[in-house]
Amino acid sequence: VQRSASLCAQQEALLDELLSAVFERALQTDLSLSIEELAKHSGLARARLIRMWLAKLNTSMPTQVQLNLIWNEVALAQQDANPKLQLKQGEVRRFRNRLYWVTETADVTKWQST
Repeated sequence: VQRSASLCAQQEALLDELLSAVFERALQTDLSLSIEELAKHSGLARARLIRMWLAKLNTSMPTQVQLNLIWNEVALAQQDANPKLQLKQGEVRRFRNRLYWVTETADVTKWQST
């Protein structure tokens, strides 16, 4: 079991190394992720790139089902939609052909100045 875990960790590190240039192109200065850049790659590479993005943002990793939802329901939603996927520590949202990580914000609808 320990050997298998070690091999998996090595393969994951190699995959990150091989995808690092792609990740740098996909990652925007505001820490959003370019859907256009993601669309150029296979589903497996896309899933790894999304995981690399979420790791950079220090959030917990989504399940395989959630990764599929991020791509199919958020990234590929109709252009006039406002798609989002709620995860444990925040939401993945799409805006102007980019994926954004949004943490929970305080409800200020009843805010009053004192």
